[in-house]
Formats: sequence, C-alpha cells, structure tokens
Amino acid sequence: ILRIIRERLALVFDMEITIDIDRLRSDLEDYYGTGAFSGMPAMMMEVIDIQRMSDEEVVLKAQREGFDLFKYQV
Repeated sequence: ILRIIRERLALVFDMEITIDIDRLRSDLEDYYGTGAFSGMPAMMMEVIDIQRMSDEEVVLKAQREGFDLFKYQV
C-alpha cells in the first residue's frame, strides 16, 4: 500500500489516496507482458524494469500509461 500525494506527482489538485501497489505493479506487468507475447518482444524489458522499480516509479509509469489510479484505491 502506498500513500500518494497527488500534488507531489504534479497533478492539478492536492489529494491523498491509498492504493494497492502490488495489484498496480501486477497489472502493469500484465499490460507489457501481453505486448511482449503479441509480437513486440522488446516490451519484455519493460516487465523486467517494472519488477525493479520503486513504488513511486510504478505509480508514475502507470499514470503515463493512462491507468486510473482510483481503480487501485483501498
């Protein structure tokens, strides 16, 4: 579980939510893993990178990919 201060993540408003970081990390791995097995093997490197990322880096990557963090709110 990770406490996120949205202001720190350069979003429009200041809000704090708690998310299930393990589920988010798993979904990101699935997202890139699917691409890797669909003919884009370079995406497997993304899966490896995600496994090594800090919680904060996972959140930022998920935001860049358009994941709705509120779906992971606990």
